[in-house]
Amino acid sequence: MNLKRNLVIIAAALLLVCGFFLPNAIASMADAGRLGNITTIDSQSVVYESKPTLSLPERLALAANPNAELIGWISGNVMDEAGAERKAILELNRFLRDSPYEFDFRAYTTQESSAIFIIDPELPTVNMVVWELTIADKADNTAIITIDDETGVILRIIFSQAGRSQNEAGGGGAAAGPTEEGLLADASSLVESMAEYYSLQIILADFANGRNRAYYRADITDSGRFVRMFGVVRATGFTMNERVRD
Repeated sequence: MNLKRNLVIIAAALLLVCGFFLPNAIASMADAGRLGNITTIDSQSVVYESKPTLSLPERLALAANPNAELIGWISGNVMDEAGAERKAILELNRFLRDSPYEFDFRAYTTQESSAIFIIDPELPTVNMVVWELTIADKADNTAIITIDDETGVILRIIFSQAGRSQNEAGGGGAAAGPTEEGLLADASSLVESMAEYYSLQIILADFANGRNRAYYRADITDSGRFVRMFGVVRATGFTMNERVRD
């Protein structure tokens, strides 16, 4: 695809001319993470003020804000638990459709599901309700998905491919091992999937290798605000829109 070719060209240009812009914190990025221990309360008992509309970049940025306050909600304001599960599966299927990762959407179970209120402590009117779901198929491929309660859009993913070995990065054979080129190809493919899924423009894609994995930074925009999204790609899975402190 043209987009994928452009991403590779951008990455190569950055390597040759500018070096990496990835922050030092990226080297210690966690491979997996949960929202942590959250006290669940009845949302009807909480009074709060929201912006009339959050843009998609604002939602993505808030979902990945490491300083955000997280409060467990009894249910979503728009979706209930069953609706959130249906939407998460539908959106995950869309996201993974052209990716190198696999998930059996014919046989899966929802292991955990919770509604969470996220608020920016520095801008309290910037807040939203999300659903976090842990979904696994019969092969134990697992996705921890954060979706927006209002729009149903996926905001974060932590994906583990149980049946994919470290030797299969970028489609390489068993003897090839997780080459830097293969991991970078998978990272480029993931960033391409992000751009297609969100229908947003990538204004910068930056990649780096280390310890049998590839790190990426993707700056995407809706011609207004842009958001910087970080993640890690391994042969056995990936993170999308990870919470990282600059």
